Amino acid sequence: MLEGTYVVLEAKLKMREATPDKALFVPPPGSEETKDSPCADSHGIFVDHTDMHGSLLEKKQPIYPQYARTNHQTGTVMMLALIGKDGSVQRLRVIQSAGPDLDKAALDAVKQWRYKPFLRCGEPVAVESTLVVNFELRP
Repeated sequence: MLEGTYVVLEAKLKMREATPDKALFVPPPGSEETKDSPCADSHGIFVDHTDMHGSLLEKKQPIYPQYARTNHQTGTVMMLALIGKDGSVQRLRVIQSAGPDLDKAALDAVKQWRYKPFLRCGEPVAVESTLVVNFELRP
């Protein structure tokens, strides 16, 4: 057993997603592309999940697992995704879980989603984004 004085710290965090400055993605008219220009490097592009909806071409709905439905399990699954140059979901990992059954159902569905290719300086690029699947039981 430890003896002494203990200090208990309590903190409340408010987290939000950072939205990149869209001006960084397109060079101003008349500028030349250099190694320091936004068009020179296509790595690390993050697209806010709210901007992803307009680019979604195919969306497969997740199948609500029977066990989760029977037990009235609901929740939100948030995933970090890499969307390839061709618009396919190439890499996906859960960053906010709603339980193993709902997570698996969300992953299985989202792997089949397809987006319009994202363009940067006129060329298709891979982007990262968060994707969200909500599971709700309706009466």
